[in-house]
This record gives sequence, C-alpha cells and structure tokens, in this order.
Amino acid sequence: MKNIWHSYGQYKNYGIIFLVFYLSFLLFTPLGPFNNWISPEEHTGYYSITKIDPGDDAGYYAYLRSTFFDKDVDFFNEKWYWHHDRITDTGYAINHWAIGSAILWLPFFFLGHVIAYIYNIFGYNVTLDGYSFPYHTMTAIGSSVYVFLGLILSYKFLLNFFSKKASIIATLSVFLSTPILFHTFIRQRGAHTGEFFLIVATVYLWYCCRKKHNEILLYVLLGILSGLLFIVRYDRAIFLTIPLLDYLIQGITHLRNNKWKELLLLLRNISLAATTFIIVSLSQFVIWKILFGIPVPGSHLYLFDVTFTNIITKLKGLFFGSDWGVFLQEPIWIVGLAGLFIFSLKQKYLVCLFWLCIVLVIFVDIFIAPSISSYGKRYLLCCNLFITFGVASLLDYIKRKRDFIILVAFSLALIFWQYIELIQFKITLSYSDPNYMANAIKNIPTIFFDRQDFLLRSTSFFHLLFMSDIQLENYLDWFYIILLPLLMMFIAFLLLFFLAKIFYIIKNPTQLNKMVTTALVAILVCFFIAVDVMAFYMNKTKDETEMFTRYKEAALSRIKRGENDAAMEYIINASKYKDDDHDLHYLLGELYLSKGLFEQSYDQLQHAVGIKNNSIDAHFALGKVLYKKGDLTHSEVEFQKVISLSPDHADAIRNIGIIQYDQGRHSKSVINLEKYLTIHPNVDDADKIKDLIKLMTLKK
Repeated sequence: MKNIWHSYGQYKNYGIIFLVFYLSFLLFTPLGPFNNWISPEEHTGYYSITKIDPGDDAGYYAYLRSTFFDKDVDFFNEKWYWHHDRITDTGYAINHWAIGSAILWLPFFFLGHVIAYIYNIFGYNVTLDGYSFPYHTMTAIGSSVYVFLGLILSYKFLLNFFSKKASIIATLSVFLSTPILFHTFIRQRGAHTGEFFLIVATVYLWYCCRKKHNEILLYVLLGILSGLLFIVRYDRAIFLTIPLLDYLIQGITHLRNNKWKELLLLLRNISLAATTFIIVSLSQFVIWKILFGIPVPGSHLYLFDVTFTNIITKLKGLFFGSDWGVFLQEPIWIVGLAGLFIFSLKQKYLVCLFWLCIVLVIFVDIFIAPSISSYGKRYLLCCNLFITFGVASLLDYIKRKRDFIILVAFSLALIFWQYIELIQFKITLSYSDPNYMANAIKNIPTIFFDRQDFLLRSTSFFHLLFMSDIQLENYLDWFYIILLPLLMMFIAFLLLFFLAKIFYIIKNPTQLNKMVTTALVAILVCFFIAVDVMAFYMNKTKDETEMFTRYKEAALSRIKRGENDAAMEYIINASKYKDDDHDLHYLLGELYLSKGLFEQSYDQLQHAVGIKNNSIDAHFALGKVLYKKGDLTHSEVEFQKVISLSPDHADAIRNIGIIQYDQGRHSKSVINLEKYLTIHPNVDDADKIKDLIKLMTLKK
C-alpha cells in the first residue's frame, strides 16, 4: 500500500480527510438511548443512529428490508413506514421514493444481518428481521461512508486543476460548513449521501472519459454510475446534462469537420453508456409498474406558478430567507460562486456546464420541489462539488500569504457557524422556526455560558465519553461504545485502500490490471441484471379478497388519523370487491354523517343494519342521523333498539332522554337522564344534564 500512495504523493492528505471524517462521526452521530443508564433526558433531538424518519427515509429503507426478507416490494406490513396505509390501484402501499439508496446500502445491511446472526449464536435476543440495531447502525454507517468516498473523489478531481493545499482545504471546508454534515451523521438514511457520492463519481468519471475515448470499460462504468444516480434521486438526472451536452457538442463538431471515425467512436461509447444506464435503471420502472400499475407514475412534486414576481420572491427566500437562506445558513456558497467566476477564466467550458447544473437545481428547488422544512436547503446539497471547485479556485488565485490565511480563517469561521446551527437543530430551535438564523445567533451566549452541555450533540460518542456514569454493562454497551467506532474506522479505511488500489490500476494499465478491472465491471453489470430479473419476479397480482382487506384496513387507519376524505375513498374502493360488508357501510355512514350528508349517511346505515340487524353501532348511528334530520320518533326507535341489544348503553339512554325532553315528555325524560347519570356519574356533561333535570322538575 505504501508504494501505491507514494506513487501519487497523496498519503498525507487522504489521511487528513479520513481523520476529519472519523472525528466528525464520533462528534456528531447520536447513538440514542440504547441502554437504561442513558436517561431519556440525555438524548435531545429527534434523530439517532437507529431512528429512521417515517417519511422519506423509511421509504428508502423499506425497499431494502422488504426485498431482503419478504422477497417483494409490498410495504403494507412495514413497521414505522408512514405511508404503509396509502394503497394504490394495484393493492400495494405507495412508495414515491427511489430504490437506488437501498441498493447502495445492501452490503452494509447484509453485514448487519451477519452481526445479528452472530449475536443469536451467542444467545442474545437480537431479531433477524431488519428492524434490530445491527441493521440500522450498519446502514447508517454505510450511508455515511458514501460521503467519505465522495470527499476522496472530490479531492482527487480537484487535483487536476488546483494545488494540493487548495484542494484539501476546499474539500474539507465545504464538507464541514454545509448541511451535508447533518445528513452524513445525524439523519443518515436519506438519499443525499448516496446522491453526493454518485454526482462526484459521475462527473469525475465523465471528465476522465473525455481523455480516454478508447477505454470501453470507463464508458460502461459511466452508464452504471449514471443509472445509479437516477434511481437514487431521479430528479438528479439533471447532472447527466453535463455528459449529454458535452457529447452533443463533440458529435456536432466531428460532423462539421467530417471526422467520421471519431464520430463513430463517440456513438459507440454513448451506446455502451446508454445500455448500462438502461440495465441499471430498469428495475425502478418495473417496481413503479408493480406499485402504481404504470412504469412512470405521477410525481409527488409540484410545479409552482412561474411568474416574474414569484421568481424574485422565491429567489430572495432561497438565498436570503431568515429561516434557511443559503447565503445566511451556508455562506461558503458566496465564496464558492465567486471562485467559480475566477475559475471560468481558465476553464470556461467546464464552468459553463457547472453553472447550467446549478441553475437547473435552483429551478427545481424553487418551482418543483415540495416546500418541506428540514435542516438547510437540502435540495442544493447536490451542488457541493461545484462550490468546492469555486473555493479551491479562490484559494489558488490568492497569491499573498496573508490573504490566504485570512480566507482560511474565514472558512474556519464558517465551519464554526455551521456547528452552532447544527447543535441547536430540533434541540433549542424548532425545525420550522421562521427566524432560525437569527435565533441561532441569539442563543450563542446562552450555550457558551449557561448550557455548555449543548456544545456536544447529545448521545454522541464524545458526549457519552464525558458522562460520569458511562458503563459497559452488556452487549449493547460494548457494541455502541467499542465495536461501532471500530467498525466505522475499519470500513472507512478498507474503502480508502480499495480506492487507492483502483487509482493505481488506472494509472498502471498492465494486462493483469485490465483483467481485474474488466472482471469488476462485469460483476457490477451482472448484479444489476440480476436486480432487474428479481424485480420482474416480484410482480405479484393481488386477488380480490386481499384488495378488499387492504382498502378496508387502510380506511380504518386513515380514520384514526382523522383523514376522513381519504378513508371514504378507500371504503368506496373496498366496496367494489365486497359490497355486503357491514363495517364498510357503517363506517361510510359515519363519515357521511360527520360531513353533514344525512341522506347518504342514512342510506349507508340502512344497508349496514340490513346486513347485520343486531349491530349496536349502526342502530346508534341511525338514531343520530334521524335526530339530525328532525325525525325524533324514528330516532327514538333506533336508540330503543340499541338498548334492547345493550340495556346499559348510556349514550342511547341519554339520547332518548333528550328526545323526550324535546317532545315535552318531561317525566320520562327525567327518568332516562337520571339513569344515564347513574351509569356515568362523572361524565363530562354531568352538570349540564343535572341542570336540565332540575329545570324539568321545577316545571313539573
């Protein structure tokens, strides 16, 4: 390995990146209250290494767990997946999120499975189902490690244009002063980590391919990386405009100059990349066909009204907003954009392609992406590579040592500012605070002088290390405090060595090295072909009984959430498969009643009692509907039926008493209302009922 690093002269700076990444992992990653000696008060903030957000993050993770254990993409039974009860026309639970992150996490998920299996061998009760701590911690590590790989590749890419000093400072400054830090170590199960790695890898490989037109394997690998980028976040296909536009310009140039040989070579390379892109991305379209019934479903994004006023308003909020304005929350952008203008003096063509992507990403952020409160402008994290280029360019542009030191000191200040923001997120400040930046600054004196405990993110390794009662009581303590940091160190170092070997092979294209490279690329292609085949195999049609059950359970779940309109839609869908179910008609009757649609409610409840005449709930609901319609006589009849089925049904007795009061039958009303209070003496409306009884007694 020593010879490899010395051949590049990069050992020191790669080691620095490794060290900064590893220390950041220990400093920021919240391990959570994994044992009893960590009180709930010690863990502040929502996320931990085993806490998966039930929305986006659970959507990505569900692909992995479901395909690995259930051999399907049926997420109806997925724990903690927020959208498990949103059923599509095919009977599957909805999942708008892409499958790519699950593919990237697969090796680490498998490692978690092995660890869980080993614990079981030694008699520890660790479930082998994808939900226990080994699976969660290993996928979190895997997600973080992809950012580490992206940092290594970013640095390697920068060395083609800038000095080692500028490249290393820029790489680490942008990493530590932007929200990528949050998504690397705190909320790890999003797609932004894999997205960052794949954008860097794809753009860097495209740049390498421009110099090596005869290297077929590089174009095959470019197609693989491009396909992965698409199925990790399909809106990030924006970045494929860089190679596509470049190849278009090359093709037009060859055509104009009658360079037919070069044109054919270019078309061959594009065909190879396109073929592998299709192989990699095909599984996503197959899965969408399974879930939604069509290979390209409607997006859950939206298109904002594009007017000049809205553009100005949106851009102002994007860059200068008091909550997460980019120039306020991550001012390194100002440095990076300024540096890109300087870099364009030397690399106008490359910078134009970079600016095109930046503009497209901004358009997506302000006009298409949903407005979701999160940590920072996470949709702009994909531009970190370009900002890194700008910072490195500015560092190299500065000639005087004093100015260079000032810029480095400014970068350190920006890192400190990001740290201050990060330690307060969902701890002292709400994620939706409209004045997050101002309040974060306002809290600095309090943090430094009154609440120094906030200076370390809760339940991080360093936070636990400084606790007075840190313990190593059982296997959980040993795993989180000893084994987990060692695993991260080993995995990151192993991948660093692997990248070094790849760099060495590329630089020294011997016959043996070419064979190794060919074998690795062939394995990747075969893997994605296998994924496509598996996706086709998982297409299982739901029968009518299962469709009915799914829609009914989804309706019940939606009613519990108070989402009545969605519940009504699911009940109507369920009735298409089975129209003689009492529960469906009763629930639909109740929902119509809540919306004031008394005739529709009456029809459904009549249908319900026709199916099940001894239904207490349906007769009671009918009584309420008839009362609302003003038919007091028949309303009382329904409540009497309830009492005949359940003599101590307090609410039916109360309602009969109220009806009798309305009809002027005070003596009977008093009897029923007193009986109601006997059954429920401490009921909420007891005083009101007592006053009514008193009033009727006085009249009598």
